[in-house]
Amino acid sequence: SGLDHQYIAGQHQPRPHVAAGADVGRQYIDDLKPEDEDTVLHATVYASQLIYDFGYTGGAIRAGRNRVEAASGNLKQTQKDIVFACKREFYSILARRRLIEVEKEAVNNYKQQLYRAQKYFAAGIRTKIDVTYAKVNLSNTRLTLLQARSNLQTARVRFEQVLGTIPAHGNYTVIQNEGELTALASSKPEL
Repeated sequence: SGLDHQYIAGQHQPRPHVAAGADVGRQYIDDLKPEDEDTVLHATVYASQLIYDFGYTGGAIRAGRNRVEAASGNLKQTQKDIVFACKREFYSILARRRLIEVEKEAVNNYKQQLYRAQKYFAAGIRTKIDVTYAKVNLSNTRLTLLQARSNLQTARVRFEQVLGTIPAHGNYTVIQNEGELTALASSKPEL
């Protein structure tokens, strides 16, 4: 209906609205004898006050409260997502470090296997293919060790991205306070 909804800050009732206008002009009418010109004055006064807005104001207030509640829930979810991502990347670093240790042991095992294959070949017990096979296994394991080291660096970068900073300019070690696995196993309750 053309009502002007102007709100006072902090209140939910619209203020009354008053408007006034005036026009002055000369009017000439064709084909009138004697020629007739007249001054025309036109004035309007307009006043309005919203009495009832059919629930618009109350609905807007409820919608605003719901938006605030939704934003608060989104903030809490974002905080939990960041904590989860930080923990995930932290444990990823620990897992990658342990995998490096496993690959180092595998390299040592394949070195011993190559040494034995070479000694058996020198003694005439094994064939040259056994030595070659041992060399290939050692090379593959060294490659896996390099990949494990690269994966550790990638995990560290992802951890730093989640934190949003590089702690101690990259000179840090991620540690776990859980103790050794044997100590944890010995302290388990009896079944």
